[in-house]
Amino acid sequence: MRIRLHHWIKRFWLLLLMMVLFSYAMFQGGFVSWFLVYSLFPFCIYTFILSFYSAKKWDVRASFSKETVQAGGKVDVILRFKRKSRFPIPFLALEHNVSNSMRFYDEGLKKYENLEKNLSPSERTIKHIIYPWMKKEFSIRYELDKLPRGEHYLESLTFFYGDPFGFLEKRFEFPIQQKLTVLPTVREMKMRFPATHQEEGVSGILQQDARKTNTVSSVREYVAGDRFSWIDWKTTARKNTMMTKEFEHEKELELTCILDLSGDVSRSQITFEASIDVAVSLLHVLKKKKQQTNFMVYNDPVKIFNHEQVQYQLNGIVHYLATVENKGIPFDYKRVRSIQKSACIWILTHITDKKATEISKMKRFSPNMTIIYIGPEKTIQQNKQLTKLQASGIHVIRMTENVLSKNSWEVDSR
Repeated sequence: MRIRLHHWIKRFWLLLLMMVLFSYAMFQGGFVSWFLVYSLFPFCIYTFILSFYSAKKWDVRASFSKETVQAGGKVDVILRFKRKSRFPIPFLALEHNVSNSMRFYDEGLKKYENLEKNLSPSERTIKHIIYPWMKKEFSIRYELDKLPRGEHYLESLTFFYGDPFGFLEKRFEFPIQQKLTVLPTVREMKMRFPATHQEEGVSGILQQDARKTNTVSSVREYVAGDRFSWIDWKTTARKNTMMTKEFEHEKELELTCILDLSGDVSRSQITFEASIDVAVSLLHVLKKKKQQTNFMVYNDPVKIFNHEQVQYQLNGIVHYLATVENKGIPFDYKRVRSIQKSACIWILTHITDKKATEISKMKRFSPNMTIIYIGPEKTIQQNKQLTKLQASGIHVIRMTENVLSKNSWEVDSR
């Protein structure tokens, strides 16, 4: 209501200005007075008509050049405008509103130079101006860079236009719910283990032959990639769903990878992001080696992916990790113990004396356990809990700024 009243006031002043100019020319009758009338009247008439012109029926659409991008990357935003008339619009000023999650800037590998820092929010100003004039269809393309991990939205588009002199301004807002998924970054990752661990631990498992045996231990639901000959037809007919035989050596070669996000919510956001990038990179390595891996994300809620999902639906897991938030839930070893196998890789960013004691006890369920601990260089070397875990026979890999800030991650527990 206030906007409409404001426009009517502007129209009143325009009409009053034209009446004053015409009256002045009629009474004065000189060249200067009529020159002012003929030179200013076109602008006054245009501005008066513009005050009635509305962009509410414009067709405004936004799209991204890519549906997904890795953290720290960039994407182009394309805005397209379509209208029915060719009424001249001298300029169009745009302001794009984005979700709060996009107000952080991801510096890529540079952010890992200091794991104690947090991602500091900065205003992502998206303002542009275009000159459509008499075009019925026009567009603009601009770039969003240094995107942080997560699901982001272009929430609304605000634009305004007016006359060349700035006397009149009309503002419109269009709701635009366009989603962009920024995935965790996948890095090249090389893992080295001590000689004893290579023979019977995680590295040894990765080198074993993946040939199937004739010893059937159980059945499971069919997943893409299973052989036709593995289908258990009797169980399939009974359960009315496709079931596949699971062989004994499959269970023996299974590895558990745990992304432990429990702990203090005050931990740095950079360390939290690093743990997710390490988990995603590790899963890609294990998939490439065709290692049967169960994957657990210990967060709220706890999420478990079996080895079929890791092998054939890894993209879905990566998309899930793009949405994980730092919630700082308490650690409960019973929930972890239920899925542990003979070998386990545990990714940690936070450890206490209580958690170190419980992990040491769990070594009897997972005799070949490797801890990947991510933390700042100046505090990780003095961490007594990690020394305690090493003393109990658990292999500990420390990932600090020196490792994470490189293009290729080479982790060594020797």
